Amino acid sequence: MLVTLISITLLFHAVLTVGSLFTWKKVLKDNPQLLPKLFFTTAAIRLVASVALFAISLLLIRQDIVQVKIFTVVVIATYLLLLTFDTAYFYHSSKTIDNSNS
Repeated sequence: MLVTLISITLLFHAVLTVGSLFTWKKVLKDNPQLLPKLFFTTAAIRLVASVALFAISLLLIRQDIVQVKIFTVVVIATYLLLLTFDTAYFYHSSKTIDNSNS
């Protein structure tokens, strides 16, 4: 059960990340000034969706405290990794926006 939940969570984060990247790239190309607002909106949506998935998953494995701990560590590590990636992408994109305004 734990491996299945971890796989679902990783797939969920991958789909959200790919969707966010496509959206960010389109906005960066069409209307770069809108990117900061969109970035924070997608981050908020990802946070709420991740918390919901995490809560549902915890309900499924709440009987085994070891699985809960392992799952929690994996989810937090994945989320922090993606947050770091998103921040780096936004940082580099904002440089592009600043250079295009100059």
